[in-house]
Amino acid sequence: MAQKKLARTTSPKKNASNATAYLPKGDRVQLLLKERAKILATPMTTKDEDNRQLNKYIRFRLGMHEQYGIPYEFATEVLSHVHVTPVPCADFFIIGTMNYRGLLIAVLDLEKLFYKKSTNNIPLNDMFIIIIQYRNISMGITTNYIYGSESFNKQKLDAPLPTSSILKTDYILGIHQGQTAIINIPSILTDNLLIKTTS
Repeated sequence: MAQKKLARTTSPKKNASNATAYLPKGDRVQLLLKERAKILATPMTTKDEDNRQLNKYIRFRLGMHEQYGIPYEFATEVLSHVHVTPVPCADFFIIGTMNYRGLLIAVLDLEKLFYKKSTNNIPLNDMFIIIIQYRNISMGITTNYIYGSESFNKQKLDAPLPTSSILKTDYILGIHQGQTAIINIPSILTDNLLIKTTS
């Protein structure tokens, strides 16, 4: 009768001793490992936490002096020299419609929506159009000047001041550094006034 050949097994103790052969050796390597462990064990500072809560936004101008911001999460693209087709009998704040990647979207004059008037005399073809999107709603917003990008912490925004000149204070998320009004895009795009107009 043929004897079965048993498979050799290694005890856990021997495995543990073999594993140490793969660990880095040398004083310099051990020092680097200790420094790395010390960095990983360092608690997060207030500055680090603030940086994690920063939101980037596009800072632009309406009219001659008013500064506004649109968070990047709602800004899809910035376009220039775009043909906009006027829409007869549209609301006063709707400039017209444009073709954006095969979709017909409305183009909005925020200054007219906010203040029911426009101080902008720049031809439409010379203006920028910021494409905004929330859920399945897309729209274009005109501006005559774009400053660039900034960052804000939502928890540190100043509350918007109630004013009789702006249509709804809900449209403003807060004020950044006392001069830039961060726009509440979901509030605008889900407003019944715009939904009725653009549907």
